[in-house]
Amino acid sequence: MESCNGRFIRTAMNGLRLMSSWSRLAKLYPRGVVGDKIRLIEGYRGDQVIRCGVLGSSKFIGTFTVDHIEARNSWAKRYVDSILEPAGLRNKLVSYGEEFSQGRDSYMVPSIFLKNNKVEFLTVDEVGVSDGCHFYLRIDKKERSLTCDVSWPVIELEDVKYDGSFLLGNQIDTNKSLQATLDLGESKLSMTEYLRAQEESNFDHVNNRLIAKLQSRDTIIEDLKAAVIKHIRSSDPDIESIEKEDQKLDSAYLAVDQWAEDAHRQLQEQIIPSFIHFAKTQLSLWKLYTHSESKLKLRFMECCMLPLYNVQVIEGKSEVLETNIRNEFGQVGHNEPLSPLVPVNDIQKIGKIQKDINKAIYHEFFSLQLPMMLVALLGVVSEQFSGFYMGSVAALGIVLGFSRTMTKWKKILNTYTDHITRIIRDRVEMRRIELKRRAQRFHDQKNSTLINKRDAYRSVIGRQY
Repeated sequence: MESCNGRFIRTAMNGLRLMSSWSRLAKLYPRGVVGDKIRLIEGYRGDQVIRCGVLGSSKFIGTFTVDHIEARNSWAKRYVDSILEPAGLRNKLVSYGEEFSQGRDSYMVPSIFLKNNKVEFLTVDEVGVSDGCHFYLRIDKKERSLTCDVSWPVIELEDVKYDGSFLLGNQIDTNKSLQATLDLGESKLSMTEYLRAQEESNFDHVNNRLIAKLQSRDTIIEDLKAAVIKHIRSSDPDIESIEKEDQKLDSAYLAVDQWAEDAHRQLQEQIIPSFIHFAKTQLSLWKLYTHSESKLKLRFMECCMLPLYNVQVIEGKSEVLETNIRNEFGQVGHNEPLSPLVPVNDIQKIGKIQKDINKAIYHEFFSLQLPMMLVALLGVVSEQFSGFYMGSVAALGIVLGFSRTMTKWKKILNTYTDHITRIIRDRVEMRRIELKRRAQRFHDQKNSTLINKRDAYRSVIGRQY
């Protein structure tokens, strides 16, 4: 059973590899919104502050950064009055601070909500810019709808006016909620009235929803990663270009595999049977003892010339295929020679098998046939055995010698034809590999500038899904 330490180490190593993949991607997209989001992913740590971009409502931020306790403090009124001004929160950052302070582009607010949820709000004019936001809130007014790039993580809410009807899960009356908080701080409302107002404004439901989102910090980052991948896929033409080139490479691989399958089929259906036929026709005592090396070569060519010509046709098809692949990837120049399919040198060695069988004939004659004939002759001359008996001994030696010679001849023929067949089959596979390597090389030469981007993109996708 795997130990806790082992699981921890494996998880840590996977995390390091994943971050290195994003680092590689960051180098390819150093600027723009994609680069900004990748830097957020790279720099994320589990306890860091999450930035939420808010589009469409300053009151929403005021509603969530001031609660009924904080509303009693003097800074709360000044803060709310400031953010409700026409340009009060325009492109400003609201983050947690021990004391309230207002800068040119930011507010530091001693808000319990910001502190407990480790979040900061940034008001934005649009979604999908270099703003350092991990996700967005789009607050639409009922009478108007804001447009934004929804390819980035966005929670959509609707700011409505409570009219006595039940509000939906994505609706909130920010004006009613914020006013109730301020009135309670100024003792203009009782706690019961405050709670009723917050219930009617749907504040509690939206608040719980937002807190649940902020507590799932890893999910926020995973959503951001998915959004980055989707955005790169849809906006970077290089990714689409290299994918089309990869499809061409896959098609080239399929064409090479089809050629190899056709070559093996012809080898099995035409070439091997011709070799077997040649071997069978040579299995006779007459041909064994009368054919010379030249006759054996001639007989082989008669049986196997056409199949060997078909091998050359197969070879030519592969050369045409290599040319087509080269042209498909726009590679100019002369074709490099491919390794031959027809084993010319091995075929020309057919004369050697005649020498091998001649050695076997001489061996059987001198080791078996001649000794048994001499024994038979001595038996007759010595008159110790009958001529019939000694003749049988001599005949047995001759027949055994012929039988053993034919067995060796069959083995030599089969070994030779199997050897030629195996060479052709192996060379078909070698050429399959060679053609695929060339297709890969042509592909890489054409797309050298895009391959690094594709590999970085795929490394992230592979770990993401």
